[in-house]
Amino acid sequence: MKKIGLTLSGGGVRGIAHLGALQALEEMGIQFSIISGTSAGAIAGAFYAAGYLPLEILAIVKKTKLFSIHNQKIWTAGLFDLKPMRDVIKEYIPDNSFEALDIPFYAAGTDLLKGQINYFSGGALDYAISASACVPFIFSPIEYRETLFVDGGVINNLPIEPIKDHCDYVVAIHVNGFNKTPKSIKKIDVVEKSLNLLIANSVLPKKSQCTVFIEPPGLEKYPLFSMKNADALYKAGYDHTISMKQEILLALK
Repeated sequence: MKKIGLTLSGGGVRGIAHLGALQALEEMGIQFSIISGTSAGAIAGAFYAAGYLPLEILAIVKKTKLFSIHNQKIWTAGLFDLKPMRDVIKEYIPDNSFEALDIPFYAAGTDLLKGQINYFSGGALDYAISASACVPFIFSPIEYRETLFVDGGVINNLPIEPIKDHCDYVVAIHVNGFNKTPKSIKKIDVVEKSLNLLIANSVLPKKSQCTVFIEPPGLEKYPLFSMKNADALYKAGYDHTISMKQEILLALK
């Protein structure tokens, strides 16, 4: 049987669209042998690799506001601290280790001191996932393994590299679309737009390396850190992936 790998991009709260897409893929009977993710994709990927179903992950995300800055604590320097995220991961994945996951999993994080990407695949899950999801300028860097980490999307927002040689097909889900023709921009949106631009260029060159590339349209209209559109984001991921059913099944035949 041929092996199918899954890569999930970052995208803040838009990562909820990953869950809708995964629900659609499950309904198609598609199973994954290896998973990688960045930031929000690392969160969704870790829970999925731990055996949670997409709707179960959605319920956890909505209950804990896992993708939102509003569930995090203010750090002394004025940034948000990701300890609440680590607490949620340890609560719902008690073994708190990559080794205990049902599916092999990689989380991409940016080593801020060395200026390079790191693919976590072992050790403490809570620190690795929070490191991968540590959006710069929003969250305080994660101190881990004698260095500092920020969001993996800074260097690699679609981490196919650690899985592509371990599977026959790669399915990528990208939820970080960018609106290139906004009518206006508010001051509060400057950081969000800047971050989007920063990470967008790491994705486009990789589309051709993916067997299936799923990119639900219209996600750019949803703010990166607001949970109020959770159900709409889930539906957007599900509807678009279902619309690709024949294309996906043919590609993975």
